Amino acid sequence: MNLSNSSSTPSGMGLRCKDGDIAVIVGDVPGCEGNVGRIVQVRGPTTQLIGYVCWQIKPSDKRPLFIRDHDGSIVGERVVWKSRIFHPDCFLLPVRPPQDDKSIETNNNLEIERTDYATQ
Repeated sequence: MNLSNSSSTPSGMGLRCKDGDIAVIVGDVPGCEGNVGRIVQVRGPTTQLIGYVCWQIKPSDKRPLFIRDHDGSIVGERVVWKSRIFHPDCFLLPVRPPQDDKSIETNNNLEIERTDYATQ
């Protein structure tokens, strides 16, 4: 997605992604639906483009990303950071564990009973 009319990001908004995240594209503009499911790197700061809070993105692979050009045409482009392609936060799903799963600890002594009676 390539949008114009950027301005600064409003403060205090609850965003899904954060700078440095890996995310999955879960939505896109008509004609660019082929991007859904792609894994991208997310880079901040955010910017507001035509009513959406957007992150700069770069795919994790080298396949072209479908981009809506300034004239409205859809083109396939190999995106790098210099491409400055932005995608709305609401169309990205970060890939990270939930907050309550930060660590899993147990105090139990986990012993495995061997049933094959193999010699050690």
